[in-house]
Amino acid sequence: MTRQVLPPPFDPARAALGALVKIGPLKKALIAAFQAVCYPLVRLVESVAAAKPVRAKVDSILVLQPWQLGDALLILPFLRNLRLHFPEARICMLASDVVKKTLEQQGVADEWITVSLPWVQSHSRWKKYNPFSRLWIDLWRILSAVRRRKFDLAMSGGIDVRDNFLLWLTRANRRVSYGLGGGSFLLTDPVTPDLVNVHRVDTWLNLIKHLGLPILQNEADFRLTEEQQEFRFLRCRELGISEDEFVVGIHPGARIPLRKWGNENFAEVARALSRDHRVRILWFLGPYEEYQETGIDPSIISYVQLPLAQFMAMLSRCDLLISNDSGPMHVACALGIPTVAVFGPQEPAWYGPTGKNSRAVYRPEYWCRPCFDYCIFDEPYCLRSVTPQMVVSAASDVIDEVGNPRTKATEVRET
Repeated sequence: MTRQVLPPPFDPARAALGALVKIGPLKKALIAAFQAVCYPLVRLVESVAAAKPVRAKVDSILVLQPWQLGDALLILPFLRNLRLHFPEARICMLASDVVKKTLEQQGVADEWITVSLPWVQSHSRWKKYNPFSRLWIDLWRILSAVRRRKFDLAMSGGIDVRDNFLLWLTRANRRVSYGLGGGSFLLTDPVTPDLVNVHRVDTWLNLIKHLGLPILQNEADFRLTEEQQEFRFLRCRELGISEDEFVVGIHPGARIPLRKWGNENFAEVARALSRDHRVRILWFLGPYEEYQETGIDPSIISYVQLPLAQFMAMLSRCDLLISNDSGPMHVACALGIPTVAVFGPQEPAWYGPTGKNSRAVYRPEYWCRPCFDYCIFDEPYCLRSVTPQMVVSAASDVIDEVGNPRTKATEVRET
């Protein structure tokens, strides 16, 4: 009789290595080396330190989000649920300065501790891990202060061994995060990944489910301050933008050069939309960008260059945003604005625009995606091969689907 060999039991964490992250051979080797060095040290420290009893009541929560603008908006639905489930707990955000500036008026945290992680501040690998950077000293000082706080619960949705190591250094009573990117032994609660809902918004919300709690709110529900609303009203009046106009925002900038589709491509899209649809165009310039002629009638297009808070205010007036894969794309989604985003090196399934009327425009046939902005070719062909016609088509579909919500609202009131 032939002995039947049963396959090993299905492991969602191992399967998620193909669904939620992309880790190459070199990175795997570096993670393995880090774990080999770190594991005995962690076990030694934990054998010496007295184990803290797990408390049923959670009085203090630490959330780690040290990344950039887009990441701040991706975490917002998670923070809304966390506040709803723990209304009396003190929630502290250990976050980058841009995350603080973006979310501090949203009522999702009681306290902010700003941190600048060396590996977040630059795209250069040398600058990321330069051992002589003062950022390492500052990081250790901040973590030492956090460790003395003895948080009941610390959480991170980053699938990153570095984030897990930071959580362990906080010595929080419970440390909840994903172990599939390395460092599961640094956590008290390694989270089982969700292989169906793979967007980064969902990976954060899955932490709530791990605590045995339901998702009460899926939307970011980003709220403008009264000052922002007043600024929007005054600037729109200054630019002559009426209440019933359909406004298309164009934001051609991006923090990472490999994600820039090109001003001329966006200008061609703007020209086509202004020709084929009755729209008003707001062209958003980045902090250091200069005005570039687009050949569009000045009565149709307005150019604005604003600091972050005021940019959000004017973006909220748009009925559609067209942009690169960038922070402004996530801001628009958090504001509930339909978005057409041009993707190149990054994975749309993980970071694409949310909302039923939003679109990610990309070329799916490129096998190298995602490369995390370290292109292996002489230029990012995945982005260069996206044509203006593809973006115009996606934007036109959204305009047809959405219609003009302001005109529709007026018609309803008149009826």
